[in-house]
Amino acid sequence: MQTLPNGIKKVEASDNATIVNFNANADLLDAKIAELGALGTEVDGVSADLTAHKGAGGTAHALVTTGSAGFQSAADKAKLDTIATGANNYTHPTTHPPSIIVQDASNRFVSDAEKNTWNGKASTAVASAVANGLMSSSDKTKLDGIMAGAAYAAGTYTGDGTALRDIALPFTPSAVLVILSTLFGRTEYCGFAISGSPAYNGSPVYGPIVQTATNGFKVAYRDVGSVNSLYTNTTGAVYNYIAFR
Repeated sequence: MQTLPNGIKKVEASDNATIVNFNANADLLDAKIAELGALGTEVDGVSADLTAHKGAGGTAHALVTTGSAGFQSAADKAKLDTIATGANNYTHPTTHPPSIIVQDASNRFVSDAEKNTWNGKASTAVASAVANGLMSSSDKTKLDGIMAGAAYAAGTYTGDGTALRDIALPFTPSAVLVILSTLFGRTEYCGFAISGSPAYNGSPVYGPIVQTATNGFKVAYRDVGSVNSLYTNTTGAVYNYIAFR
């Protein structure tokens, strides 16, 4: 008689069949049938679990949320497919420090001090009667013409001690009056000349003390210690004059 791996005794042709062996085989078969029945229950449970987990019809796990694990939705999968490899959850800052900004010839930062300096400069608008500003070309022409077209010119000069000196004017005067600024009543320090009629101090032989000239007038210095001295160009002395057209 041959005993199989599961314990059942296999009767061969030369063996005698006995009640004992038959009952032993029957008990083994009954036990195996019970085991198979239990296994069938487990298989049914696995099948049900698989059914619950398969596809959209499954109910064992809900979709994942930010608070609990779960299955991935089709929408989340589509979203993930559009995200580049290596991308991260970057939030762009609302402000940037100047140090990270690249400046160039057309784009520069300006400090408060520089802006205040620029704002403090004179306006580039043309000046008006009530506001400072740049002089217009017409005003400059007018200003240049005031002296040239005026009926007279007045001013001062400082003597340099030369014997005969030219004082320039913007026109040829018809008359000139010269007076030492610190002394009056001394004829050798002043003179009034008319065109064609010079002023003299004493004898005309010593030359005029003041005379008109083209675009100006002439003054003189001659020290002879007498009434014939000419002192309208004494070194360092300041003289006032007025010249008429």
